[in-house]
Parts: sequence; structure tokens; C-alpha cells
Amino acid sequence: MSTMRALVLLEPRRMELQDVEIPTIEPDEILVKVGACGTCATDLKIYRGEQRWAGKLPPFLFGHEVVGTVHDRGSEVTNVDVGEQVLLRITHTGYAQYCKTKAGNAIKLPESIPAEHGIIGQLMPIALRGITKGMAEGDNVLVVGAGPAGLVSIGVAKALGAAQVVVTDLYEERFERARTVGADHTVLATDTVLKDLQTLDIRFDVAIECVGHEPAFRQAEQAVKNGGTIILFGTHLQPLELNLVMWESRSLSLVVAREQPDETPDLLRKTVELMTTGKIDPGAYISHVFRLEQAQEAFDLLMDHPEQCAKIAIVP
Repeated sequence: MSTMRALVLLEPRRMELQDVEIPTIEPDEILVKVGACGTCATDLKIYRGEQRWAGKLPPFLFGHEVVGTVHDRGSEVTNVDVGEQVLLRITHTGYAQYCKTKAGNAIKLPESIPAEHGIIGQLMPIALRGITKGMAEGDNVLVVGAGPAGLVSIGVAKALGAAQVVVTDLYEERFERARTVGADHTVLATDTVLKDLQTLDIRFDVAIECVGHEPAFRQAEQAVKNGGTIILFGTHLQPLELNLVMWESRSLSLVVAREQPDETPDLLRKTVELMTTGKIDPGAYISHVFRLEQAQEAFDLLMDHPEQCAKIAIVP
């Protein structure tokens, strides 16, 4: 078999399933038979044409949150073997039957974790890096945004010893799941959100911004205590100004959660450890599972009804 079924983005807001060539791997790469690929805010921005994927213009394959089985490996690969289930940190063609990636971006994932649940592990290295660098055990944490990034941040913060975790979001429908994964309090992000947070009488040592829009960042900036830390998880596509006079006077700190390539292997190891020891229940973060041929339905749901969505898995 030399071809596979894959989702091709033809132009913004238009994609279709096509037969394409199965990727050819280099000596340091693996070919993975996709078990599931998640959708995220980045995928939605790519679908809408708001963000390029790997610097490309359509048409192209996309999707980057993959769990699958190693189908083939290059001659230099030693960390995973053919037949093993793996979690991939980043790939570029995950909405397909097969994808390839550098072996360093993969880690073994026990088969006891279903592929459609394990995809949440792709977000966890970002949360782990930010929270490890910006939070201490016993800290009170504000999470701004209860989408997948926010939900993972709640779970990781609690697993690493946060005292109380409060989450804000525009959609009240997201709060039940937020509480399921560890949120102690939920506050609707209305015009009075800062006053509503004050009624909790909690001093936030850390605020994790998981949205990627300026109003969310400003909420984190205003809610965190003097001497506190803001962890930036959300991806901002527009420049954001910081008032350094105010930051200096308040002694605020900023931690960017995104990791560098040399950090990925250790963060993946810690991710799998959290999932396999039961400190994180990956299934609690998955709201929907769609077949590859239902991808349009999945994207319509993500775009039109975000309040109904946590992490969506697409399976071939």
C-alpha cells in the first residue's frame, strides 16, 4: 500500500479527504499509524486561514496532536520500536491514516491508555514546563480559560501541589468538566469578573493565561498578586504591550510555557508518568470522538459551539 486517506485543507474553510502518498521517513524518523489526532485552537486558526501551518499556504495536510502505533522506524531510531503505541509531541500531518515525525518527538504510551484519550498528552508538556517554572507547591492559582489548555493546566497544577485552583471562562457550560479535573472554584468571565474573584478572598500567586487574547491576559495581569507570576500558555497572534513601569512597581514575573526542542523528551516522560500513575485521567479531558470522514462536523462544532467542547479526537 503506497497511499493513504488524509484530510487536505484546500483553502480556508474548505477541506476534503483525498488519497495521498504515505510519507517516506528519514533515518531519524518514525512512521506512525494514527490511532487518534486531536483538534485544538491552533487547528481552528489554520482552518480559518488566520495562521499558517509550518509556514505553508494551502493545500496541505495538518493536525498535530497524535497518538498511534509505530509502523516503521529509521535506521538511527532507538527510543521506540515497531508495534509500540506512542504519543507524539508535534507532527504536521496528523489528520491521516499515517504520519511521520522525528523520533525525539515520540514516547512510548501504554496501550492501557486509549489513543483517543492519550492525545491530551500533547498539551501537557507545555503546561508542565510553565507550571514547573512558575508555580511552587502550595500556591494559589488562577486559570484564565477553561478550554483544553486551561483544563490541562488545572490538572497539572493540582498534580504538582497547587493549594487552590480557580478558573474563569466565558462559558458556564465548561465549569462542570473544570471541576471534574480539579478546579476548586469557577467564576464566569463577565464585566465584573475581577470583583467576583475578590469575593473569594484568595491571593493568587500565579495566573495561567490559556486563551491567547489580550482581554484574557489583562485579566491575569490584574488578578495576580504583587510579586506574583503570569504563565503564558495561550498563543497570541498579535503583539501585546507590557507596561514595564507597572510590572516593575508590582514585581511581576512572566513565564512563557512553550518548551524548546531539547526540553521535549523529558517533558514527554513526565507527561506519561502523570497519566500512568493516575495523577491525570486523560479520558476526563475528551468531550467528543469523530471519524476522519466526519472532520467537517468536528470543526463546525468547535467553531460554532466551543462551549460544548473540551478536547475533540478524530480517529481514522
